[in-house]
Amino acid sequence: GPFGPLIHYYGAFWIHRVLLPLAPEVRHQWRRHLPDSVFVLSAFLLTLLVVAVLGNALVPERPVWQALLIGWVLPFAVWNYLMAFTTYLNHTHPAIQWFDDEEKWRRYRGNLMDTANVIMPVNLVPLYTKVMAHPAHHRQMNVPVYALPEAQAALDTTFGRQVEYTLTPGAYRKIYRACKLFDFERMCWTDFSGAPTA
Repeated sequence: GPFGPLIHYYGAFWIHRVLLPLAPEVRHQWRRHLPDSVFVLSAFLLTLLVVAVLGNALVPERPVWQALLIGWVLPFAVWNYLMAFTTYLNHTHPAIQWFDDEEKWRRYRGNLMDTANVIMPVNLVPLYTKVMAHPAHHRQMNVPVYALPEAQAALDTTFGRQVEYTLTPGAYRKIYRACKLFDFERMCWTDFSGAPTA
């Protein structure tokens, strides 16, 4: 639902995938990830220090916690919300199937059919609008963001339109109401009680 992105990216991504190699798929390679983890943690601490020092230098009458709140916590929270919201929109739809078997995913052209081309009703932030041409990104990850709409048009010409919708409050509501859990055996979306919804 609308409040899921408030917490999703922190728990599903940051700590066990970016800060520390705790996710099951990388845990066994923790030594290989150690230099990256040290770098990320050091950069995180340096960022906090810079925000605190600049906040104190620019507005010395305010406490450091306010500088950290305004200069780091709030922007980081907004970024995390947008990333979780965008990831959800790109990969979740009643017409999109998820796979727990990579071989099965490959047979069904998973890199095209496991994502949606989300049309933004208003192009307020052009790069954000372009990243929503997400099937093109999955098909060819080295396409730069600014070229994704053209790549998406080429995909549509070659393979026909895949999952595509215009983002509206109604469309978003339809998606989060239908897509609660995915049943890999029945290959369908269900509600929390297991009844098929899509």
